Amino acid sequence: MGANEFRFFLSCDINSPVTFRVEKLDGNLPVKKSSDSVVFFFLGEKKPELYIECACIVY
Repeated sequence: MGANEFRFFLSCDINSPVTFRVEKLDGNLPVKKSSDSVVFFFLGEKKPELYIECACIVY
C-alpha cells in the first residue's frame, strides 16, 4: 500500500483496542439559537459529526 492510498474501516470492524488523542480541532460548531429549540424538539436535534483521519499500523 503506497503513501497516497487509503483504506476505510468501520470502527466495529477493528478488532483491537484503539485510542485517539485529539490535538487540534478546526472550524466552529454551529450556534444553537433559542428560537430554534422548538424546531429541534420536533425534528430531533442534529448532532455535529467528527471525522478522524488516522493511520492504522499493525505490528
